[in-house]
Amino acid sequence: MENNLFDNYPDVLDVINVAEMLKISKVKVYELIHDKEIKGFLIGRKFRILKKEVIRYINAVPIV
Repeated sequence: MENNLFDNYPDVLDVINVAEMLKISKVKVYELIHDKEIKGFLIGRKFRILKKEVIRYINAVPIV
């Protein structure tokens, strides 16, 4: 289901894309990367995150 929601996003995302997808702040995205809850990698000075990693994170978060 999440894949359909995120079809308009590229396979490699920046922090702004991830913040939009998860409806959170950019600061929170950086925290998730720092805490290794979402795997990201640096290209130059900018973090990139694979879309499948964001989908994995969503599926791993418990629903309350």
